[in-house]
Amino acid sequence: MTLPIASNSFQNLEIESIVKEVKQVKLEETDESLIGLIHKVEKTDEYIFVLDANGPRVLQFDLNGKYIKEIGRNGNGSNEYANLTTFTIDNNLKHIYLATLGKVVRYDFDNNFIDSYSGIALPEYAHFQNGLLEVYFTKDESAEDGKGFVKRSLLYKIHDNAVIEDSVVTKIVKIKKQVYTVFQRAKYLSADLDQKFFYQPVLIPEEIIRDTLYEVKNNQLIPALKLSFGGSTRGVDGMKSIYIKSIIRSENFLFAEYLNSGNRLFVYDFNKSKGYNLKEGINGGKYTNNETLELFPLNNESNEFYFNSKIVSDEDSYEPNPTLFFVQFK
Repeated sequence: MTLPIASNSFQNLEIESIVKEVKQVKLEETDESLIGLIHKVEKTDEYIFVLDANGPRVLQFDLNGKYIKEIGRNGNGSNEYANLTTFTIDNNLKHIYLATLGKVVRYDFDNNFIDSYSGIALPEYAHFQNGLLEVYFTKDESAEDGKGFVKRSLLYKIHDNAVIEDSVVTKIVKIKKQVYTVFQRAKYLSADLDQKFFYQPVLIPEEIIRDTLYEVKNNQLIPALKLSFGGSTRGVDGMKSIYIKSIIRSENFLFAEYLNSGNRLFVYDFNKSKGYNLKEGINGGKYTNNETLELFPLNNESNEFYFNSKIVSDEDSYEPNPTLFFVQFK
């Protein structure tokens, strides 16, 4: 399936027109729980875990937004973490994995240290599924022909006992000079009922546009959908002029963020067979004081996403904590 995008033509879209349910959770403000910028959220039947870019650190709240505690302890010891990049949870065992530069540290939901293991230089995205921890990261290597370098993106699937079950190459990009990038608000995985989808962006100059969403099936990446921008998609230097940041799916919608003379968002409604190209993003309406919002999929959910907004009232004398909005699409 190919979806055309008229990249120079824009429409408007409000969040209320595509959702059927919105649950609002204001995160409590205490001296220990003040949040700067949210990078990732995961939710269970009991708790909400938030990766705060300030620190960075992971904070635990109950489902009503009441602050409980900070997970783990920052430091260089075997039971501590430093330079946190992402996290994920195992809801069955009630474990949380903090992925850092060179190390993954595991705690339980009560903040007891379980174990840690090394070998992953720079984790970009983490996900727990079917009893396995999945960690995505990229290694820079010299090109075999001696000209330039290769960015090799890898997925490690790790057992509960820290044994690597499988290593999968998800992308190879050849570059002339070494460039280090970490996309900390990554959205590599999304789901549509019984299907799991994968998109990994390349946010450095190259000649081709990574415009394909893949289905994850039988441990393989199978092309599922392609975006077509039409016209010229290269700059005067021959490199791509459009950078796709994410392609994610819900049961009835597709969302594709891209850069093209500014932030852009393409939304496709599969029920209506209709696409919307948005100049900045979806209008949050009353939930964001008409500011645009950014949607994120919840792990292992096919139709529940979230966004956040800092709602400031006239009585506030300081910047409040974000409010989380969990949405179900039509």
